[in-house]
Amino acid sequence: MALAKSTLQVVRRKDHDKQDYIQAIDDTLGDIERMEKLSNQLLELTRLENLNAQPEMNRIELSPCLEKLVSDFKQISVRQNKPVVFTPFRGGTHKGTRRAA
Repeated sequence: MALAKSTLQVVRRKDHDKQDYIQAIDDTLGDIERMEKLSNQLLELTRLENLNAQPEMNRIELSPCLEKLVSDFKQISVRQNKPVVFTPFRGGTHKGTRRAA
C-alpha cells in the first residue's frame, strides 16, 4: 500500500504529462493486484489454519519479486530525485541464516 500511496502522491504533487499519469495509474493498478493476491493468500492461510490442515511446502524464487520492488522504488526515487541503491545477495550464507541441506 505504501508504494501505491507514494506513486499517487508524487503524481499529485505537480503537473505531469499524460504518459506520466498513465504510468502512475498502471503502477498503482499493479500494486493493487499484488495486494489483492496477498490478501487472498492470507485468507486461504487462515482457512487452512482453521481446518488444522498442513500447507504444502514449496521452494519459491524471491528474486523476481524483489527485483520488481527495487525497480518500482527506483522509478519513484528518480521522480523524487532521491537515489536508491540495491545490492543483491548472491549465494553463500548470510549472517544469521542457514543454507538448506
